[in-house]
Amino acid sequence: MRWKPTLLAATVLPWLTTPALAAAETPSRMTLAPIDVVDRAPVSTRPSAEQAADELRRIPGGTTLIDEARIRRGRAANLADVLDDAPGVFARSRFGADELRLSIRGSGISRTFNTRGIRLLRDGLPMTEADGNTRTQLIDPLSAEHISVYRGANALGWGASTLGGAINLTSPTGYSVAPRTLRAEAGSFGYARAQARGAWNGASDLDGVAALSLSREDGFRSQSAQQSLRFYGNTGIQHDERRQTRIHLDLQDSRLDLPGSLTRQEFRDDPRQADPAFRDVDAARDLTLARLAIQHGIRLRAEDQLQVGTFVQDLRMDHPLPFAEIDSSQQDIGLSLRHVVHGSLLGMDTRFTWGGLAVTGRERATQENRFTGAVTRRNNSAATVEVYADNSLAIGPATRLVTSLQLSWADREEDVRTANAPEGRRIYRGASPRIGLIHELMPGVQAFSNLSRSLEPPINGELISEDGELVRQQRADTAELGLRGDRPDLEWEVVVYRAWLRNEILLVEDPANPGDTLTGNADRSIHQGIELGGRWRQDLGALNRPDDALELGLSYTLNDFRFRRDPLWGGNRIPGLPRHVGQLEAIYRAGNGFHAGPVLAVSSRTPVDFANTETASAYVLFGLRAGFDSGKGWRLFLDGRNLTDRRHAATTGIVARADASSRVYNPGSPRSVYGGVQWDW
Repeated sequence: MRWKPTLLAATVLPWLTTPALAAAETPSRMTLAPIDVVDRAPVSTRPSAEQAADELRRIPGGTTLIDEARIRRGRAANLADVLDDAPGVFARSRFGADELRLSIRGSGISRTFNTRGIRLLRDGLPMTEADGNTRTQLIDPLSAEHISVYRGANALGWGASTLGGAINLTSPTGYSVAPRTLRAEAGSFGYARAQARGAWNGASDLDGVAALSLSREDGFRSQSAQQSLRFYGNTGIQHDERRQTRIHLDLQDSRLDLPGSLTRQEFRDDPRQADPAFRDVDAARDLTLARLAIQHGIRLRAEDQLQVGTFVQDLRMDHPLPFAEIDSSQQDIGLSLRHVVHGSLLGMDTRFTWGGLAVTGRERATQENRFTGAVTRRNNSAATVEVYADNSLAIGPATRLVTSLQLSWADREEDVRTANAPEGRRIYRGASPRIGLIHELMPGVQAFSNLSRSLEPPINGELISEDGELVRQQRADTAELGLRGDRPDLEWEVVVYRAWLRNEILLVEDPANPGDTLTGNADRSIHQGIELGGRWRQDLGALNRPDDALELGLSYTLNDFRFRRDPLWGGNRIPGLPRHVGQLEAIYRAGNGFHAGPVLAVSSRTPVDFANTETASAYVLFGLRAGFDSGKGWRLFLDGRNLTDRRHAATTGIVARADASSRVYNPGSPRSVYGGVQWDW
């Protein structure tokens, strides 16, 4: 079943126009209901941006908060647009559209499509599928009010104990955004996007928000067009100051053409061309999604809060590729619980969080081989159960001890309904402990450290290894040290970490089936790096410009990922990500609402094969951001990217040993300019 645009619009437009109708029917003279003054705000199933920032400061490790201003400062087509300056995060579009190469601390480093090793959450409920696979094509940043990034085991307080951690999108409500918002974006290569959002709240303790988004683009490469239609809405019911229920609905239809990767020579000759094999079969990944989630929050006593959530989603995919035609459907259902308790232990303040997640899913897929005509039918299933506890104890006036433990159980099964095809089932178990310290060096400056273990079972598509054996669970022991500061004019963070991995799950492109992959475990490997981020604002009163300011933003990530005494690859670098990634921006903000400034993005060479015989070249991209905020509800933006038209590979494929015929280069966007307008009223 596909969500037809007219049906979807007819379904959601009444919800979207409710605020406008309500406003039209409101009489000119209003009688206000009595206001009850209480000693605390009513309970909510989602935190404000300020509460989210406070939550991140309680974590003894690397985190980042992306607020709404940063989400909407320029083009916001996908997560790469809003996470481009988050340290430790690699987020790049593979083919210029919404599908991303997303990795944190080298998570899923060799998985060049979809995402493994990072749990994507919406208001604490997973959007990641039951087996750990995430389809970034379906993540719309404009549906979030703010985004919290938990790098590595720092996501354990949300039940995510993978190498990459978690990204949590916090939804807007009828109380947190303007009653009406219209936004339009347009730019190079036929890009256009529009969003209409309505929000309302009333005296009946109901609130809601609904957003309808349409987008399309031709793409800068042949066979790279995309179009999507998305609806997201939620409704909140405030039963009383102690109880709230919120219902979320997400409907999407996303059509994405795939141009494939190029050889080095093809990349040099014409980076806009498509792989002929992908063009000939009209390769694509077309997805439709329907998702319903319900959350209920209860304040039990004082500031203690219990949250229970459940979700169900249905995903359909049509996926023609050069070697096969794949059709699949997947249904996931999950239940989560999270309880935060405040108290004291031996006279010391404590904050104890415990919870659990249970999610199960089933995928039915049909794959027809284009060369042999053989049809393979799969009936795969996955289930994950996690129980976690996290305690923060004040062991001194400026020091907190954080201890955590997660127990996990995961069932993965690949059930093939065709003879002579590999299949199997394995149950993975384990414990993920963490211990950390946070010390307040001075007001607004923290030092922190932690030791942790992460566990990561394979997703269903990686369950069977290249040699036909079942893939083992990946394990990482990580040590982390860092400093961070938070002042009105300066916020910064610097983190160093080292992770010792066993059985790292690695993929390599199947030379016999371009676009398909083979899976295996590396015995031992090392992931280590530096993550640096900061934003500084300086008022220009000294230059007789008291209403103006200069803002500087900096992010830098060192990725050092290597095999450790591997019998085949020795101490080679693990391919897939550049070693150095950085971004610098300088924005001048005038008192009249105008702002402008340059953006510089830097990337070092990227190895493309396990043998380390070939690398994609380093590059520097120059961009420009500008805009105007009227202060009366409407704003404009201009977003210029790669203005020097530098030819570069945004991401790469991965092969065992590269040669002239290896299709591993995914060209990055050439010179492009995007503009937009947003009106809130």
